[in-house]
Amino acid sequence: MIRLSAIAASVLMLTPLPAFAAPAPTTPEAIMAAAYKALEGDVEAPFIPFSARLKALFALEKREVPEGDLGRLDFDWLVDGQDSKITATKITSRTVEFAPNRKIVVVRFRNFDKALENHFFWEKDAKGKWVLDDVRSIEPDGPGFTLSLVLKYGWDGAEEMLEGAKAD
Repeated sequence: MIRLSAIAASVLMLTPLPAFAAPAPTTPEAIMAAAYKALEGDVEAPFIPFSARLKALFALEKREVPEGDLGRLDFDWLVDGQDSKITATKITSRTVEFAPNRKIVVVRFRNFDKALENHFFWEKDAKGKWVLDDVRSIEPDGPGFTLSLVLKYGWDGAEEMLEGAKAD
């Protein structure tokens, strides 16, 4: 019996264990770190959960945009561009004052040679899970954008608003 157990143990030790995927990140900071690590080309991109409001805005844009058209969101909102070469990512966060169920995650990074900064607004949903509610891009030499406004209105920069007012 002891000999059989020793043989079984040695067979088990030589048998490769199945590879288990790392658990999906669940905090806003971990999700954003994994997303930008993927953009740097190191790993597979994580799932970014959206709030019901943000899901509804993506659905609205999809419904309103004619088939075959690019739509109002014609760029990658994670990198504020159509092409990317992401480096030098730095992530910080803070809890919203008086609101422990909301966080702002700030991601500073370089896309090619351009320094960019995105603010990600997170909240806990009814089940207590963190979901992304909005994104604000802060550009040092441009208007930036707010994701919810781009999805619903197509733009939100002051320069574009002035141009639109002239065209009307």
